[in-house]
Amino acid sequence: MVNHKPLYIGIVLKRRRVEKCISQEELSFRSSTTRTYISMLERNLKKPSLETIFAIAAAFEIKASEFIKEIEEHHEKN
Repeated sequence: MVNHKPLYIGIVLKRRRVEKCISQEELSFRSSTTRTYISMLERNLKKPSLETIFAIAAAFEIKASEFIKEIEEHHEKN
C-alpha cells in the first residue's frame, strides 16, 4: 500500500542543520545550492533531487542512506 503523506525532509534537514550549528548560508555553500533553496527545503516547499540529497548528506558528513533513513523514520511516525 502506498502512503501518500508528505515527506518531512524539511524537519529532518533543519534539525540536523541546527544540531551542527550550521547556518542556511553555510549549508548552501557546502552543498553547492543556494540559501533560498535550503530555506524552501526546510519549509517543504521543494523536493530535492537525489543528487541534492547526496550533496546535503555530504555537507553533514554522513551517508545519504543515513539521511534518507532519518527522513523515512520521521515520515513513518507522523
